[in-house]
Amino acid sequence: MKQRLIRAITGLCLTASLTWLDGGFLVSTERGLAFHPSMVAHASAEAVIRAELSRLLRDPEFQTRAIRQMEVPPGQEAVYLEHMEKAWGNDAVMSVFLDDLLQLIEVMQLDDREARRNLTRNFASAWFQEKSFNGVRRLKSEEQREFFRFALLLTKVVSTEHCAAIAREELSAPELARVEIQGFSVLPTATLRAYLGILRKALIAEVTEHPPVPTLGPSERMVVEETIGAQLFAALGNHPNGERLALGLDNQAYLSDAELCELNTMILDLAVEERGQIGEWVIRYMLL
Repeated sequence: MKQRLIRAITGLCLTASLTWLDGGFLVSTERGLAFHPSMVAHASAEAVIRAELSRLLRDPEFQTRAIRQMEVPPGQEAVYLEHMEKAWGNDAVMSVFLDDLLQLIEVMQLDDREARRNLTRNFASAWFQEKSFNGVRRLKSEEQREFFRFALLLTKVVSTEHCAAIAREELSAPELARVEIQGFSVLPTATLRAYLGILRKALIAEVTEHPPVPTLGPSERMVVEETIGAQLFAALGNHPNGERLALGLDNQAYLSDAELCELNTMILDLAVEERGQIGEWVIRYMLL
């Protein structure tokens, strides 16, 4: 029986949002998101628009405003700024982001103003979260394991309500980013820098599509499911509330927030602690 190895984290991504471009280069119109008239006047060529947006996103003042709008603790601002500078400074990241951004601007013709605002607000955070999480699949096995150690840590430092919301995938991309920033405010500078470094490496790997994503064959999946399944059921058997927690393997709705967080933490603990070749397969399985 295949276990649901719940992902506790989708990755904190660059603290950027299209709403922070409003009024300068992008504006919300009756037809959707469009370039500011002053931009259109002198930027008829896409290359010029890309250059202007690239310059803005790499501007230190813009990055500082973005960090502060995400309510990053003052003592950690420098680490997040370093992260943004290095990620936006990567030409491949900038190029692919602008490709997708310009495509969104072309097709976004939502009639409902609030829907436009929500899409605008969520796009950049969601883009970086998707690229970073998918990119973790391309990293070395120990880097993948370290990523899940941070996922495990997050389940332990955020509130029960937020922990459950992450597991149920109820948070929007900006909300998730804020929860992670708040949760990881307890991390020492060096530890936070290491975490952001893993995310940045994953982001670059995904946008460059290198290295390739390792495969996991049917026989390997079976070994993972049998190994973790046996360990999980043993752990549940020794837990005073194990019978109830086991219900959540089939349907999370059966569990309270606290119970879901406990089950999630238990699964992540087992996955992170499994070593050797099977341990590598377990982590890879979690990322499928």
